[in-house]
Formats: sequence, C-alpha cells, structure tokens
Amino acid sequence: MHGGDLSTNCTAASSHVQEVLADYREQMEAGIRKRLDRGVEEGDLAADTDTAALASFYVTVIHGMSTQARDGAAREKLLAIGAQAMRAWPEPV
Repeated sequence: MHGGDLSTNCTAASSHVQEVLADYREQMEAGIRKRLDRGVEEGDLAADTDTAALASFYVTVIHGMSTQARDGAAREKLLAIGAQAMRAWPEPV
C-alpha cells in the first residue's frame, strides 16, 4: 500500500498496535492542550481560546507532516506547511 498510513489501516490481527498508537496520539493531544491551557492561564493566549480545537488542529498538522515526510516530501515543502500552520496561531494578547 503506497502512501497509506499503515498505523491507522490495521487488520483485526494487529488491532492492539492500532490501540497503542491511538493512545499515544491521544496523550500527545492532551499534552499540547495542557500547555495551551497554561498559556491561557498565564495570559499568553486570549481567555476565549478554544484550546481543545487548537490542540487538535496542530496534532493533525503534525501527523500530516509526518505522513508527508515518510512519503518523501522535501524539507522545503515541510517547512512551508509548518509556516502555513503558524499563520493559524492566535494573535498575542
């Protein structure tokens, strides 16, 4: 399977792998959200920042970039994706 994410296309026989990876991704998102929540508390982000959505967005970008890199994307392309993602970052308070 070329270009597919094998970690999310598991067979029933390897469902334990999918569960471990899903748990890892969930923990990653929770960690990012925790840090964003701290940013709200410390005044770095606006009080009305939807930290759950922001964490989910950036985790999605991270995983997408990981897939692109695994598929051979050039460094310049990955840097451009990262720069575009940072344009979505909330304005400072």
